[in-house]
Amino acid sequence: MTVLTDIANALDTYPLDETTIAIVDVAVQTGTGPEVNKNEIFKFKVRVTNNGHVNMTDVFLHVNGTDTSGTLVSFNPEKGFANNKTLKVGPLVVNGGGASATTDYLYFKAPPTAMPAGTKLVESHIFDWSTDFVGHFISNHTKDEDSATVSYPNGTYAAQVFP
Repeated sequence: MTVLTDIANALDTYPLDETTIAIVDVAVQTGTGPEVNKNEIFKFKVRVTNNGHVNMTDVFLHVNGTDTSGTLVSFNPEKGFANNKTLKVGPLVVNGGGASATTDYLYFKAPPTAMPAGTKLVESHIFDWSTDFVGHFISNHTKDEDSATVSYPNGTYAAQVFP
């Protein structure tokens, strides 16, 4: 292998190897809280942390309620929640060396039925990104989530939903 092949391979898996995603600042928006009750609306943010050496630019996330829970997501709860909607959030800039970037508040509507403890309600993953590392070379080696060779990390939020 050449050094260019090694760099390309490292960039193909960079989000998997060097980033973490967390659902943070979860708080009740509409409801009684603090526990998640069915049909209540919660606000949350998604934080991406970059522990590697490459600055990430134009980072876009997919954020969605999980199919198994029936959780819905929205940019604005006053405009409603759509079934099977995936939010495209970004762009974020996440510099290397342990820096992080956090989205603005997003919202989820809890499922209409009670769920057991540990039920994943919301998940997020990186689906696209770029870098400021040698322009054209990088643009050919940043894969989207549909790539058969890359499985990017997921951030999730799990909670029990009470009747």
